Amino acid sequence: MQKPYRILGLLALLLLAPLFSQTEEQVIAAVKRAMPSVVSITLYKSGAEAGIGSGVILRKDGYILTNTHVIRGAEQIKVTLSNQRQYHAQIWKISPERDLAIIKINPGKSRLPVPQFGDSSALQLGQTVIAIGNPLKFTFTVTEGIVSALGRDLNTQGMKYEDLIQTDAAINRGSSGGALINLKGQVVGINTLVYLGGKYQDNAQGLSFAIPINQALKTADTLLEGSRPGTPKPWIGISGATLTADYSLLKGLTPKVGVYITEVTPSGPAAQAGILPGDVITEAGDKPINSKDDLKNLVGSARPGQILELGVWRKDEKLNLSIKVEQQNQ
Repeated sequence: MQKPYRILGLLALLLLAPLFSQTEEQVIAAVKRAMPSVVSITLYKSGAEAGIGSGVILRKDGYILTNTHVIRGAEQIKVTLSNQRQYHAQIWKISPERDLAIIKINPGKSRLPVPQFGDSSALQLGQTVIAIGNPLKFTFTVTEGIVSALGRDLNTQGMKYEDLIQTDAAINRGSSGGALINLKGQVVGINTLVYLGGKYQDNAQGLSFAIPINQALKTADTLLEGSRPGTPKPWIGISGATLTADYSLLKGLTPKVGVYITEVTPSGPAAQAGILPGDVITEAGDKPINSKDDLKNLVGSARPGQILELGVWRKDEKLNLSIKVEQQNQ
């Protein structure tokens, strides 16, 4: 004869089993609903593969949302759908300060599957979320986790992110730009980065971050204004003003002429080269940079991929910094 507590235990398991299967069915259904709207992105430079990433279809006629850092520096972009159809893509417009970009493919007479977008402001701590992307070339990978925190601000790799969704759903290189979805299959975030810890810390685990979809769609609407793509132009990601002798004296600067840097785009070419607000650019190679127009003409005549060797003053120290010019479509 079975002991009473064993019988009760078996009954409890039988009662709980349908709950687990129901959650599992929700996850499966959500993935099936959202998967066709996620794409794999492959980048090429000089004819060779140079990077991978993910994207989310925005419109049936070929507009795709991804991260700026996914497509930065690409010479060619290939997009692969979940049904394995492949297309060449062009950069439409980018928002470096938001780390968001729009790329465009031409699907012909086909109509691309657009996901249902959820309300990221309605997310709750502990809510189940699912990440879909292409980490490390493992295309269309699905990982599950929960919302670990909301409203996270993070400074990493020269980029300042605000109001991020934190989750323990695993993402890795190649996941960026993919979809974070809820159990309804609605896209609630754009997977953007995984935090691995500081310089003197052990590698962190379970710290993944996504841009809330409400924020991402607002940026996308701005980028989609008008019917033409952004005009390609050389770009290094700085703003500045012509340095005058009076301003140099006021700031206690060593150089008396040059370009005083007022703003550096996070994660842009100048930021990656180490330029900071307050620096003064005085030279490019063996040519003096005496004004903002000198610097503008220098960058404007450069080609994407070209290296500019700049003489930069930081307080009373002279630095020689190399900046790789990139192409920006805005």
